[in-house]
Amino acid sequence: MSVIDKVINAVTPAETAEQRADVRAKARAIASPGDWFSLILDHHVILEQAFAATKAAADGPSRVVALKKLGVVLMGHAIAEEAVVYPAMGSAGEKGHATTGYDEQVEVKMQMAKLEKLNPASQEFLDKLEEIRQAVAHHMYEEEGDWYPELKKNAPATDQVQITKRYEEEFKRNAVELLESGERTAVQLGRELGVSDCSLGKWKRQFGRQGQASGSGGLGAEQSRIAQLERELAAVSRQRDILKKALAILGQEPNNFTR
Repeated sequence: MSVIDKVINAVTPAETAEQRADVRAKARAIASPGDWFSLILDHHVILEQAFAATKAAADGPSRVVALKKLGVVLMGHAIAEEAVVYPAMGSAGEKGHATTGYDEQVEVKMQMAKLEKLNPASQEFLDKLEEIRQAVAHHMYEEEGDWYPELKKNAPATDQVQITKRYEEEFKRNAVELLESGERTAVQLGRELGVSDCSLGKWKRQFGRQGQASGSGGLGAEQSRIAQLERELAAVSRQRDILKKALAILGQEPNNFTR
């Protein structure tokens, strides 16, 4: 039985829409404007909207477009949580919750990969989409109801500030990497992430190629290529660091990774 099946089957009966709304309202009351918790709650709302839009799409091609938007939001949110919030949970004594969080998000990514291979016009696609939606909804319920309120309560104020800063940075870096890949315009990506194209432009100047090259008087072709390779290496390093943090929470030493 997969983790996603265990998540669904473990909830008997599943939490109701009213219970989820109540938990979210309490979470909003705990979160401070602009802090990491409020940012995550905002992303949860965007995720729910993306699931609903994918399900409501009129035909196969429309579902493919909606699914891409869902994938963008889901991956950006997951990367930021895995790089910043789950390690903070582990440090704050919530190692069990952090481990569960990693497991559930890995399984959702695997199921999303399976979903992308299905005929978007089929009932099988809709069934798999609903299975993933239920698992993600329960995952968010866990985060909003227990995990994050505990972190908000137990982590020192200085750590809270750092979590907010780093969560924002990870989410923005991921958005900039998607923008600079050329697969989407700023307007398209902004709609998918729920931010303005002006904000994306600001993030790009801060974290993108142009921003990293500024102050050097411009780069030649060879220097630009080196800078691009350095950015790619930095992205790989961030993914490696996420895995190393996950292994540390799971109690495994990441000795096989190059430092």
